[in-house]
Amino acid sequence: MIIEARWLSEEGSTLETLAGLLGISKERVRQIEHVAFGRLRSVMSGTAPTQRRRTAVSA
Repeated sequence: MIIEARWLSEEGSTLETLAGLLGISKERVRQIEHVAFGRLRSVMSGTAPTQRRRTAVSA
């Protein structure tokens, strides 16, 4: 959602706007965006793992 709102929409949302919508800080939006771009970069370059496994957390 962050990548789409900031970079793929006609107007592009600000960090402040997204932070308000998501109920998080502007810095957290920036951090999430940074991680997402890193993941996209690794997929595009072919260095991403083919499959990620998630493990359940036991209580």
